[in-house]
Amino acid sequence: MASELGSLRDRIDRADQELLEALARRMKVVEEILRRKEAQGLPLFDADRETRLLTKVASLATEKDLDPTLAERVLREVINHSREVQSRRVHHDRNPFLKRARKIGYQGANGAYSWMACRKYFGDDIEPIGYTSFVEAVDAVESGNVDLALLPIENVLAGTVYEVYDLLAESTLHVVGEEYLKIEHCLIGLEGTPLDHIRAVLSHPVALQQCTAFIKGLPNASYQSYIDSAEAVRKVKDEDDSTQAAIASAEAADLYGLTVLRQGIADHPENYTRFWIISRDPASVDARISAKTSLLLVTDHSEGALVAALSTFSAKGINLTKLESRPRKGTPWQYQFHIEMEGNTEETRIVEALDQVRSRARVLRVLGCFPSAMVGTTSRAQLESGEAESRSREPRDSDSEVRPLSEKILAPRQILIGSVLVGDGSFATVVSCPSDTESEAVEETLKCLRRLGQSLLRITGLRPSGKKIDGGFERIQQLANQHGVPLGCEVQAPGEIPLYDSHADVLFLPSRQMQNLSLLEAAGRASVPIVLERNISSTVQELLSSANTILKLGNQQVILCEGGIRTSESGSRATIDLGAVLTLKEETRFPVFVDPTQCVTHPDRIPPLVNAAQHVGADGAVIQLASPGRGEDSCPGVTIDTLLSLLEKFNLKS
Repeated sequence: MASELGSLRDRIDRADQELLEALARRMKVVEEILRRKEAQGLPLFDADRETRLLTKVASLATEKDLDPTLAERVLREVINHSREVQSRRVHHDRNPFLKRARKIGYQGANGAYSWMACRKYFGDDIEPIGYTSFVEAVDAVESGNVDLALLPIENVLAGTVYEVYDLLAESTLHVVGEEYLKIEHCLIGLEGTPLDHIRAVLSHPVALQQCTAFIKGLPNASYQSYIDSAEAVRKVKDEDDSTQAAIASAEAADLYGLTVLRQGIADHPENYTRFWIISRDPASVDARISAKTSLLLVTDHSEGALVAALSTFSAKGINLTKLESRPRKGTPWQYQFHIEMEGNTEETRIVEALDQVRSRARVLRVLGCFPSAMVGTTSRAQLESGEAESRSREPRDSDSEVRPLSEKILAPRQILIGSVLVGDGSFATVVSCPSDTESEAVEETLKCLRRLGQSLLRITGLRPSGKKIDGGFERIQQLANQHGVPLGCEVQAPGEIPLYDSHADVLFLPSRQMQNLSLLEAAGRASVPIVLERNISSTVQELLSSANTILKLGNQQVILCEGGIRTSESGSRATIDLGAVLTLKEETRFPVFVDPTQCVTHPDRIPPLVNAAQHVGADGAVIQLASPGRGEDSCPGVTIDTLLSLLEKFNLKS
């Protein structure tokens, strides 16, 4: 009897071997078909053929006394995998840095669910590198210690992993892919351990929460939070203590040589985690692949601003799959919105929608455009209804015009700085004073600015110490608040931007820092408007390129400032370029300031230049106050008496 049973099992083993060999042959044919499609420029997927195939298989299964539902389910999985292989191959060929990636960072230890997701997405030909925190994994990508990172972004039971969202919002990294992993929790311990012998169950807090009912059913056990599920398994192994058990994957048990004491212990069996693949470089997605786009949006604090932005997507027929709000760090009671939508940033409809949303946004950043991991057929009914086709849509006629966002210069026409609206047709006055200006002089200036209206004060020469703001700024900030005048400050280094972002109404990037990439990127992550001054030796196009760097990082509140260009004129350091002001106003949507201080040798020449700037469409002017102890002859800047005289004598408002 035993020999007959063994013989039958051998036949099953051979049948399984034949199934695997047939599957391997099928996948080789799939790869050959992909090469032919690529060579001929054909669509990747054929939903009609898949529908016919599933129908045929169900019929053949019935003829062979097989359950047609089982046969269809197996073939669906094969089709899903084939689609995924083709999509990923095309995506990686289109983005070679993904093919070259070998070092992949993740949070956790070998055997953790993130480690499993790494191997599922990239295969075995990689070096997964575990980190103890999400921050360390993100830092590793930014520093180049790893090529990419794979981080969890949401779980169907635990919800969104907000820490990862926040880290990405503060970084310059991009989302270039996604992966889904089914989470199957197991109780893991030493071999032969009775369940009633267990006193402590260790795992990550989320895993413990998802297995609450099972843990409560253990008569003598309590739970203990641990840094990671796989690390919990390692601890049980290292301490060789049968009163301890861990909740983790079966793979972790195999990896550390422990035993699965009980499988499937989660309260809800349908448990999936979605992971994002993070890169220093953005990815471009083939139009034949179903794509998602993830955005970070901050709208104006006005009635209907968010609804107007969302209505734009609806009007373009764009399906939003996720919308969540998060508090903005450093700005109490202000919120940023994380949006995910179906579509490719190289589709015309997506580009047009983002153009329109930018005009209403304070911050709009594309976190990434990437292939949807939910590619594939799910059922014959969905194929026949066209749902699968919509998820893997071929390019439409309206998508033929490809316009990369990185090449577009976009900005809102109006920007609010405190109570001053810039770009609405009125003319703003900015008075710039050094941080060591005496309080009496500052107060007189603020009184005059308050009477003038449509005015603000800028502080220069700040010297912050570490993470502490300059004492001169704090002193002047108190005076500005008392008089209700918006306050800005000049920043020289990337670390100064997060320091003053929550204290100033606007940040000024001086001309000599116009092409400081690190400073521009930090400005792109700021929550307040940025005034970017043109370098004395730079072209208008170089100024626009620097502004676009800020826009691409999310901050849409950019004002340009024309401070003069270098010429052979010996009477001044620079000559104001009113032609550049005309060009910027006619060809872009940026508000434009002028700063004539470097272009004059006497303060009496400032008003004519300001008036000329008004006539060519400038939105405001900057007048610099001389440093204490310096006269007007030393230029740049005017004395406090001259400044007050200018502000009273000349009506600089339109």
